[in-house]
Amino acid sequence: MASALNLFDAVARRSSGRAAKKMIHKSFPEIVAMGALLPDGTVLDGEILAWQGDKPAPFAQLQRRLGRKEVGKKLLSEVPCVLLAFDLIEHGGRDLRSTPLSARRELLESLPGVLVSQKVTGGDWMRSTASGKRLGRSRRRA
Repeated sequence: MASALNLFDAVARRSSGRAAKKMIHKSFPEIVAMGALLPDGTVLDGEILAWQGDKPAPFAQLQRRLGRKEVGKKLLSEVPCVLLAFDLIEHGGRDLRSTPLSARRELLESLPGVLVSQKVTGGDWMRSTASGKRLGRSRRRA
């Protein structure tokens, strides 16, 4: 059985000297702490993932953290989570959406405490997509 990677979309925003805490502050305090390291006026686009070693953990682990009023120390240590950032939307309060991705990426990589996603080229994406299609066809035959 093929494993699927499921993601939980997130936008991290820091303004007025504090990290935005709406909706995630109790389930993901480590992400709020990371947000506190960001410069004022920063908006990241990324995914919240349960993290194991140097890679994402199964989505079922992330689900253990969702919707909790409080996350105890045991669960925090058993299921650590990260915000894997893949784009920088605002920096210093300036909207960067019309800025070339390469420049946004360079700024994103310079931010303190931010885990940045791996770069994917068009060729990488095409190989990944083709591989997924082959996998899908082979499962249907079985």
